[in-house]
Amino acid sequence: AAGLFFGVTVDKFATIDELRLEKIRADQDLDKAIKLRDRFNELNDQAASIKSSNRASLEELLPRSIDTVDLLVKINGVAKGSAMLLTDVKIKTDEARNVKPTGGISGLGTATFNFSVSGSYGALKQFLANLERSLRLVDITAITFNTVDKDAYQYHIELKTYWLK
Repeated sequence: AAGLFFGVTVDKFATIDELRLEKIRADQDLDKAIKLRDRFNELNDQAASIKSSNRASLEELLPRSIDTVDLLVKINGVAKGSAMLLTDVKIKTDEARNVKPTGGISGLGTATFNFSVSGSYGALKQFLANLERSLRLVDITAITFNTVDKDAYQYHIELKTYWLK
């Protein structure tokens, strides 16, 4: 009888130990879920506190979709403000890349714009400064030039812009 008691008891103690470990893991998972929920609520509160004008500026800086026509119109407006005109425009929209920079952005899409502008070096500097001050995030990846007249050049510019995917 004592052997039967110890045999059954040892099995029950092993089961109890397994259940205790499972409870500890479940409690840890619950603690993580509570922390994640609290962080989610905190981030939602921060997002809700952003003014609509600032939200619009953020959307302009890094939009959720690409509108190449609208962006081209804006770049052309910057060029006109610098006494330059866009010509030979080519647009290449890349597929979304799974880029995960700090902050957890799930992916970025890119569009590459190639175009030419003509004018003086001073006009180019003004164009680039105005483009830099615009709200849209762009990277100029290449600039080449050819001489047209004594103080006039044709600049070939390649720039990349991004959007959230």
